[in-house]
Amino acid sequence: MHTDKVQVNWEGLWKAVQAQFRGSLMGIHGLGHWRQVERNGLMLAEKNGLASEDIIVVRLFAALHDSSRINDNWDEGHGARGGAYARELNGVFYTLVPESLKMLEKACARHELGETTPDLVIGTCWDADRLDLVRIGATPRKALMNTPAGKALSS
Repeated sequence: MHTDKVQVNWEGLWKAVQAQFRGSLMGIHGLGHWRQVERNGLMLAEKNGLASEDIIVVRLFAALHDSSRINDNWDEGHGARGGAYARELNGVFYTLVPESLKMLEKACARHELGETTPDLVIGTCWDADRLDLVRIGATPRKALMNTPAGKALSS
């Protein structure tokens, strides 16, 4: 799908995201959640057969999707802010081809809306986030999962 090899400064990215975060890094939408979404995303990406360039989008989603939250309560618009932040960091810590950047922005911007998608990359991002609902005592619902691997892991 993509021809350019993407280089990511992961250490710099994680440091920058944490430094600008206005919520609690120890909160339910903080660093522990981001890292769990990354682990979930890597596992799902392998099961869903994603290409290496798409796996980068999944990992970036994990770091950025909740990075623009201002609290752990209902924070309408945090997804759109996360998508805008993803665009802002492009060219700084990573340089995605336009198609991949568009996927990352959409995955971040719409993850809070409870939608589903046929797009395997965006679906992997959303499934990785939804599989971590167990941290708040919720069970991921199969009807809201997007990928074959995500559906297999939900009830």
